[in-house]
Amino acid sequence: MATNKRKKTNIEIVRKSTVHGFSGEQIALSDDELARYREFVAAMFGEYRPTNAEARHLLQQYIDLRWSLHQITVEQINLLSLMNRVTADFIAANDLIGLEKALQPVDRRLRTLGTAEDRAHRSATQILERYRETEKECKTSLHLHSPSEPGEE
Repeated sequence: MATNKRKKTNIEIVRKSTVHGFSGEQIALSDDELARYREFVAAMFGEYRPTNAEARHLLQQYIDLRWSLHQITVEQINLLSLMNRVTADFIAANDLIGLEKALQPVDRRLRTLGTAEDRAHRSATQILERYRETEKECKTSLHLHSPSEPGEE
């Protein structure tokens, strides 16, 4: 039976994984990635130019999902490179049974990443659509509330 301390530790691990994993609410950045991420954020904000707080929030969510998709792709490429190396080693040793067993965890991880990638793509598409709707509504509202031109009433 697990102790209370162990249960709390398990709960904390699950909480952190849902916050910082590919399906989490926040992204985890290494020191090496931080500068590139900030450049990416600045470029995206410069490109999209959100007009209000809601649009900025939606754009930040979209940016984080795009960054997560990039991270997923990098991890997939790394796993495929690993699979290629492992495959070459096992084929050289003429051990096809061992190859299948060796690749099972990598295959599982690739499937998990594929699921995370699909979810992130769907979420990014939905958030970008909401962002565009919010910007359209904001611009329509600004246009409706702008002062009349001379001669218009």
